Amino acid sequence: GILEIKEYRKPLKAGEFIEGIGARVLSGENMLEHHLFGHTVLDSIKAIIALKGEQFYRIFGKSSERALIFTKVGIGRSPMVAIRISPLKPRLVVVHGTSSVEPLAVEMARVENVMLAIAPQIDIQDLINRIREVTRDV
Repeated sequence: GILEIKEYRKPLKAGEFIEGIGARVLSGENMLEHHLFGHTVLDSIKAIIALKGEQFYRIFGKSSERALIFTKVGIGRSPMVAIRISPLKPRLVVVHGTSSVEPLAVEMARVENVMLAIAPQIDIQDLINRIREVTRDV
């Protein structure tokens, strides 16, 4: 499930993270100045199927004020359902693997006060490389 996890030494603005990876904001445009303190890249299919209870909390690392990047996303609903039922909420959810998400996913992000962005349709390793570049100095 977890492809990469990193804690930052200093905070990074959500807007800088989103811009740096070439993502597009779908919900939470008013939170671009909020800080991230880490990120986790997940294979969404493996994570949603395999992670149970306490294991799910590991994806949050040391802080829930982080970006969760879900790869292999279809319509964007399942990552947001997982966030909706979790007591911990990330600052930012980025979906990868689709060109659009269904309106319900955007609405769930809004209700949960979580930023939602869609990553460019590039190879997973290329996306991870962009994330590493953006977070290299933090």
